Amino acid sequence: MREIRIFDRLLPHYTIDEIRPQVPKEVLSHCLSYSFEEDKLNSRTAYALVLKRIKEKGRKPSPVHFTESGKPYRDSVFFSISHSQNRIAIRISDKECGIDIQKVDYKKNFDSTAKRVLNGREYGLYLTREDKPSFFTSCWVKKEARLKRDGSGITSLSGLKEIDSLRPSYSIYDREKDKYYYSFEERE
Repeated sequence: MREIRIFDRLLPHYTIDEIRPQVPKEVLSHCLSYSFEEDKLNSRTAYALVLKRIKEKGRKPSPVHFTESGKPYRDSVFFSISHSQNRIAIRISDKECGIDIQKVDYKKNFDSTAKRVLNGREYGLYLTREDKPSFFTSCWVKKEARLKRDGSGITSLSGLKEIDSLRPSYSIYDREKDKYYYSFEERE
């Protein structure tokens, strides 16, 4: 079982009323730990979509477990979720996996963060780009997908330099013509 789905939370793939009851109690506290209401809704919706897709694929229900670092999984089914603004990305696999999605923020200057996060090759390329926000976001989602796959999370921005962003990233646009990048990783 391998699947990647990108959802626009504002489009009726599944109604919110259909989704809310599907979020088990063991993940609800995680969803509610976010500071912003939009992130709480996106997290709850992402978990519900993952669990609904797993069920639709004919997998038997099992509780959601969390590793020591907080990475979620179900018996023999690994998944990763990410959300940014109105987009939700899910990755479901029989192997450890990670996915990240981010909206490109054209108002932000990434120069100081890029210097701390990108390795020498990446930073050199970043400096040559006219569209620095897109390039930085593309690199960021690749690095974040690796961290999510490994279940380590961001412990320091400088640690991201060690993750090379040679893997592909993909761009998509929402109805408002906002650009997003997403990337995913899976254990071999």
